[in-house]
Amino acid sequence: MLIILIANKGIIDIVLLAIELKIKVYSEDLKDDKNAFITKKGGYEIIVNRNQMPERQRFSITREIAHFILHKEEIQDRRVLARENSNFSLDIESEKAADALAADILLPKKYVEECLTERNISKENFITEIRVIKNLAERFKVSKTAAIVRLRETQLIYESL
Repeated sequence: MLIILIANKGIIDIVLLAIELKIKVYSEDLKDDKNAFITKKGGYEIIVNRNQMPERQRFSITREIAHFILHKEEIQDRRVLARENSNFSLDIESEKAADALAADILLPKKYVEECLTERNISKENFITEIRVIKNLAERFKVSKTAAIVRLRETQLIYESL
């Protein structure tokens, strides 16, 4: 996996990662407020909402992979994990941990820094022009919101932006 990540300058094939982890990925029509969930029916499966934007699907699949890595025992015990308030959701700290790991996988800090450096963008001269965020989001195949959040989390831009 690391070779694929490096060869693609930080962009990772999320479905291939799932397959490597022996997780099947399916897209289905889910309710609008449901993005994805992971379940264990014999093997592990991630079900993603096919009606969501591709960037949202990508993040949702990655987030479920993060749950698999961080909370595999809970998945085995409950047979399913879903973010939405239900009997199948985890505590807020577990959810935040899955979000953080998903961001680490989708937007590796090293490659985000490299992308900004290539464009002569530093924390001091960062301009909140949509083109900068849009470019970063397109390069890593994530939403603009995910790009902004990751830049803040990694302190590559000031929190106030």
